[in-house]
Amino acid sequence: MAQLGSVKKATSSDHQFKLDQPAIVLAVLTILLAVSACSQLQTTESSTTYFSNSMDNPRISPVPLEKYLADNPDSSPQFASLHFTRTLANSPKLASAAIPFALHILGNSSLPPKDRELLILRIGWLCQAEYEWRHHKNVGLRVGLSLSDVMQTTRPPAGTGWNQTLIRAADELHRNAKISDKSWEALSEKYSDIQLLDLIFTVGQYNMVSMFLNSTGVQLEPDFKETIASE
Repeated sequence: MAQLGSVKKATSSDHQFKLDQPAIVLAVLTILLAVSACSQLQTTESSTTYFSNSMDNPRISPVPLEKYLADNPDSSPQFASLHFTRTLANSPKLASAAIPFALHILGNSSLPPKDRELLILRIGWLCQAEYEWRHHKNVGLRVGLSLSDVMQTTRPPAGTGWNQTLIRAADELHRNAKISDKSWEALSEKYSDIQLLDLIFTVGQYNMVSMFLNSTGVQLEPDFKETIASE
């Protein structure tokens, strides 16, 4: 999926949400479902971090797990367990269009995984999307970010290090819908044109995901709340 033309369009005669790339889904789930693995990581980040856009209850409930699996028999039970997945499944056509792009961003982007996760964490924090930030905190730790790296995404950029360059680019896209000349020059010293495009679309994708999560009130899974409490 490095090129847009190579992304297969998910189709179904009855418009159910189905993925036709099980191998890619499995690879992405290895990253996405770092929840249980990361519960073993010892961190000092407070479980009481406040997110202003969080809701106590969802505005749109996830499709029941049994119904989702019945409608999508090829789906991984782990993928189906995510509230993100089953809330999006309320619109099967939308899910079928959105998931392949999400798989590119997570599974086949040209960005180094640690860079990708820093960008996702920063835009998630700027949008105050708790579900996104909590999940990708775990993913970030899983792919090699330190807790210090993760917590940098909760603060405005300061300094000239590479992490700060990425955070600053995410801030500029969020604030101005444009990367500044100075930041573009700094990014171009390390990134190819393909990587620069993937950076823009990564931030844009997770800005949109944040809108979805915040507006529909997607809740963290009960077992994921246990992971937060154990930190």
